[in-house]
Amino acid sequence: MKTRVYLGLIASLVIALLVGGCQQSEDNPVNTVVRGYVYTDSTFTEPVESVFVIVRVDDASLVPDYTSYTDSTGKYDVVFYLGHTYECSFSYKYYAKVNLIFTYEGKTYMTPDYYLELGEEYDLPPVHLGLFASP
Repeated sequence: MKTRVYLGLIASLVIALLVGGCQQSEDNPVNTVVRGYVYTDSTFTEPVESVFVIVRVDDASLVPDYTSYTDSTGKYDVVFYLGHTYECSFSYKYYAKVNLIFTYEGKTYMTPDYYLELGEEYDLPPVHLGLFASP
């Protein structure tokens, strides 16, 4: 008897998930933002302008690379699309694995992996030219 009750509850839950499912919560894509600064040295005093910044999303995703340059204050802002938000009858959060690649005067630096949530804004730690290496 208990088995039938449990099976009935499980079947009801599965049907509710299938019927309710996930609905896209908005027509416009939700953007994620990463920002930070590039400086000449580890004391973070002199900003570096015109550093090329690439945001590379996990290779398994269909999201392309996004690019930007630092401004005169050494700041970069990269706004990029990771997908739409969905309203579901269950809890699920999407995190994308992202690396940033900085290039300046023929030298590059790649950050460790960051796991970013869809639609969030991230202020990343500052980067300095001492981290950059020749290819």
